[in-house]
Amino acid sequence: MICAITFSKSQFIHYLLSINKMRLKLSTLILVLIFFSIQCFAQTDIETLVNEGIQYHDNGDYIKAIEIYKKALELNPKSTLVNYEISFSYLKKGDFSEAIKYADVVLEQDDDYKLQAYITKGSALDMIGKTNESIILFKEAILKTEGHFLLYYNLDLDYFKINELDLAEGNIIKAIEMNPNHSSSHLMLANINNQKGNSDC
Repeated sequence: MICAITFSKSQFIHYLLSINKMRLKLSTLILVLIFFSIQCFAQTDIETLVNEGIQYHDNGDYIKAIEIYKKALELNPKSTLVNYEISFSYLKKGDFSEAIKYADVVLEQDDDYKLQAYITKGSALDMIGKTNESIILFKEAILKTEGHFLLYYNLDLDYFKINELDLAEGNIIKAIEMNPNHSSSHLMLANINNQKGNSDC
């Protein structure tokens, strides 16, 4: 005996709509999975390239490091990690305008690696003779990041360079208070005290 299943017109339409909804949900799920898979692979590739670039940087081959970082930027031009690393390599290479350019990409996003980008940009500004702009930047960084001993340390270097010894001393003391184990800060304080002694002679 064969049982025939019959549908009314409205039931049939409802059935078709249900199938279409299921297909749409499945398609959406597939697209989401593909998107996240691509993102994961891209992130893995970026991290691999960054690690390779860091090795070249640490070996002093800044040109090769920059070349590798640019490949990573093709995968994600806004990556704060990659933009910071390439900025730092440009700084070490002596290309200060490019160091500032890539540091700005990090700072504009107000996300990870902001501290490092501030220090890189501030150092680059100082190296091209814009020490006063560097001072302004480090002051801004201290306000926006609630302070960090390296920001006070670099601000001290700027003040020391323009012979503002009292301001240099105040900032290096703050750096030491925040990190008593930072030997370079203690050395700078000694240099300031020595310079003040020489100035008094």
